[in-house]
Amino acid sequence: MRLTKLKINHKDYVNLRQAHTAQQSLVLSLQKAVQESQKYKQVITKQEQVIAQLEESLASKQSLLAEVERNTDLKDSKVYQLLADENKVLRQKLKDLQEGEADTDDPVILKIKLKRQVLRAKALEEQMIAGAKSSGKQIGELKKKLRELSMNMIQ
Repeated sequence: MRLTKLKINHKDYVNLRQAHTAQQSLVLSLQKAVQESQKYKQVITKQEQVIAQLEESLASKQSLLAEVERNTDLKDSKVYQLLADENKVLRQKLKDLQEGEADTDDPVILKIKLKRQVLRAKALEEQMIAGAKSSGKQIGELKKKLRELSMNMIQ
């Protein structure tokens, strides 16, 4: 009777220990996820600040450009051409930032891009493996049918 209680207590202890270990690993993985999300939040904040600055700059350039356009004498001037060129460059930078294609040396952004590429590569690899398996099955079935037809023709 006492031995049975000890076995039950030992089982409970083992189960509790396993649950504790699983809980610890879950907590660690969640803490890592929180740390990564903090990095992403910082990057997003930085990108939003840059976008706001670009929008402000673009707005001021557009107002200056509108004023220049009203004054037809200045349309042919070098100032007008310079402002028009700068306007195009700023519009492209803003578009790139909004689409997430801006070139950057920020390691966090590069890490995010690398993770995306790795995930894409893994997905393509899985698709290729699935396609190869499917093709292998089809080839096997076709060979089987070919043998059956060959056997039927011989008989």
